[in-house]
Amino acid sequence: MTPTKILDEIARLPAEQQLKLVEDVWDRIAASPENVPVPEWHRAELDRRLADPTERATLSWDDVQARLKPKP
Repeated sequence: MTPTKILDEIARLPAEQQLKLVEDVWDRIAASPENVPVPEWHRAELDRRLADPTERATLSWDDVQARLKPKP
């Protein structure tokens, strides 16, 4: 079966089953992280960030969540 046909079959499932399928696929991928290719630009960005220990997030997680909440 082709990836397109698989996606067509998945699209016919209820959203709850689609989400469960995504979780299951992700768990299988995460079980073997050594098999997941990491693009060179990801490595370069991590190296850049790690080279400057003073660099940090400008917003706390609480601030991010507050910004995402709908305004009354």
